[in-house]
Amino acid sequence: LLTAIFIFLSKPVDAAPDIEKSVNGLADCKVNNCDRLKAELIQAGSSCVDDLLNKLGAADINEVWKGQLIYVLGEIRDSQATGPLITELSKSGVSHRLRSITIAAIGKIGDISALEVLRREVKGSDPLCAFMAYQALAAIEESEKSGKFDFDDIKPYEITDEVSVVSI
Repeated sequence: LLTAIFIFLSKPVDAAPDIEKSVNGLADCKVNNCDRLKAELIQAGSSCVDDLLNKLGAADINEVWKGQLIYVLGEIRDSQATGPLITELSKSGVSHRLRSITIAAIGKIGDISALEVLRREVKGSDPLCAFMAYQALAAIEESEKSGKFDFDDIKPYEITDEVSVVSI
């Protein structure tokens, strides 16, 4: 018994998640497992952005899976994802739910190259997407003033006259 315990304890622990397995696992996951998979990918950070973007561009993924991928990309906050996320917004037939998730992710990334797209979304017909775009613009503007970006500082429904978005 002691030999078995020693062998078990002496095996190296692979702390790094299997990124491909985690990305693919988001396709069909239960709530608790999905949270774990998202946390693993977020913790892996920029090292998994390419895998996430490759899967996002695949034709065989459903909207829920796509939403999970976009959410994780937003949480990682790597500007490499900005272009592909903008491309997602430009596709026809994108649901309001997926649009709002994508806008939030773009806002969290905070890349100023997305300003024009976000301004267009503020003027769009969907109130939730317009609100999310307004929050993202306000956060990016504030980060430009302060030299740092923290999307979490802006709480939902906390828009005040003190926040001005330049040339909406």
